Amino acid sequence: MCADALGWLLDQPLAAQVIGFAGVGGLTTVGTFILYQLLILLLAYWLAFSIAFAAGIAFSFAMNSRFVFQVEMASGRAVKYVLVYLASYALSLTLLALAIEWLGMSEVWAPIPVIAIMTIVNFAGARFVLSDRPAGSSLRSRVSRGNSADCS
Repeated sequence: MCADALGWLLDQPLAAQVIGFAGVGGLTTVGTFILYQLLILLLAYWLAFSIAFAAGIAFSFAMNSRFVFQVEMASGRAVKYVLVYLASYALSLTLLALAIEWLGMSEVWAPIPVIAIMTIVNFAGARFVLSDRPAGSSLRSRVSRGNSADCS
C-alpha cells in the first residue's frame, strides 16, 4: 500500500472513529466480560449477560459520545443509542444462546465469538446515531472527487 494513501486514510474522520471505537470497545468488552464472569457465579447466564450488557451500553455511550464521535450526550441521541443497542442485544443474546445451547460452548467462553461478530454491527449503529457527518464527508465521496493520493 502506498505510504501517502495510508497517511491520507488515517487523517480521515472514519479511520479515527474506527480506531477510537475499537479502543472504547476494548475497554467496554473487558469490563463487561469481567462483570459477566462475576455475575454468572450468582445468576443464570442470560441474566448475567443482560446486566453486563446494560452496563456496557451506558459506558460505551458516554465514552463514544465524548471521545470518539465528539458530540454532546443529548437525550435524543441516548434514546436512539439505546434502541440500536437493544436490537444488538437481541441479536447478541440469540447468538449466545445458539453458542451455548446448540453448539455446546461453555457459558464462560461463549460471549467471545458473539462479541467478535457484533463489533461491526455495533460500530455501524453507533456511527449512525452519534456521528455529526456533514454531507459528502464519507471516504467514498472524497475518493470519487479525486482527493486521494496517487499511488501509481
